[in-house]
Amino acid sequence: MNDPDFDRLTRLAAGIFAAPIGLLTLVDVDRQWFKSHTGTDVTETPIEDSLCVHAIAESSGEPMVVLDTLADDRFRSSGLLIGGDPVRFYAGAPITVHGEALGTLCVLDRSPRQSVSPQHLRDLRDLADLATSLFELKDEARVRARTTAELIKEEWRHALTLEAGKVGSYVWDITNGSVVANDIMRRMYGFDAVKSLSVEEFIAAVHPDDVAKVRAAIQAAYDRGVDYVAEFRVKSGRWLSGRGRVYQRDANGRPLVMMGVNIDITEARQAADHTRHLLRELNHRVKNTLAMTQSLARQTLKQSPDPQAFIEAFSGRLRTLADAHTLLADRDWAGIGLIELVDTQVGP
Repeated sequence: MNDPDFDRLTRLAAGIFAAPIGLLTLVDVDRQWFKSHTGTDVTETPIEDSLCVHAIAESSGEPMVVLDTLADDRFRSSGLLIGGDPVRFYAGAPITVHGEALGTLCVLDRSPRQSVSPQHLRDLRDLADLATSLFELKDEARVRARTTAELIKEEWRHALTLEAGKVGSYVWDITNGSVVANDIMRRMYGFDAVKSLSVEEFIAAVHPDDVAKVRAAIQAAYDRGVDYVAEFRVKSGRWLSGRGRVYQRDANGRPLVMMGVNIDITEARQAADHTRHLLRELNHRVKNTLAMTQSLARQTLKQSPDPQAFIEAFSGRLRTLADAHTLLADRDWAGIGLIELVDTQVGP
């Protein structure tokens, strides 16, 4: 597919030389193909028919001119034809991109010439340099486009990761107090999805009892360079865990930018509170069980002073206590009736 940007150069080169054909060639191992072609429908030729190979092989970098190919031993047997007629005149300037000769900008004619204007050759050289710059710009544009596409993908992956983890992220410009936050962060604090925000608005959304420790954690990050770490409530009652770091300071060490995340830890704190409650309840019941066992031992010893009789009686009472414990556990400690308990001990 022709490139209109390169087509302009080949048309201009052909016009300068009043030549029927202008080409922008790229030389490969076994062929040369035409990135742009004016005055011919041919898109590639075998490498053995290429005049451009000789043009890019010359170390001077200046245009190569062949006034009459039939008078030049190198090209007398060339198979390059124009409309069935052999190429008689050729002028080509090499195109070098990043130090590598890729091809030429050249003009061809069916008729030989006696001479070529030095100005025309300078113009051809300038056009070839323009082609070089155009290749470099287009290559840079492709690299930038790929880089941009990768960055967009990475941003989406980052956003999806934060969304999946329910992580609120922010960037705080300390110099002006503005905060850029993702949607999750905004929802945590009850802010509108599009409203511009300041750090004081975030502080105002913190529960009054926790504002002091949040400010103290921020100040520590300012003064000592430690990470900002705080657990606090927002006014909705939910608990958040905040993490952040000053990522940029000025020449005097003053903080400029802080970045960080917030995570909703309400359920985790509720689970921890529930676990502590269960442990306290377990501790209470273990103490009661030990006290009851101690009491059983004392009562049994009073009634059965003989060691063997004591062991048999005490073992029976422990089994009864264990059975009662099992019944209570099966009913989530909701209680059992005395008759039911007696039936388990004296029933068949």
